[in-house]
Amino acid sequence: MAAVRQGALTLAVSDIVGGNFFDVLFVAAADLAFLQGSIY
Repeated sequence: MAAVRQGALTLAVSDIVGGNFFDVLFVAAADLAFLQGSIY
């Protein structure tokens, strides 16, 4: 929100996309680590 208030829209969008990318990579790594079944 601070980046949007400062007018740095590119930074705000990059932060959202980067955060989501990290979450997806974390779930993929957890899925690879737990081979016995579902991670849920």
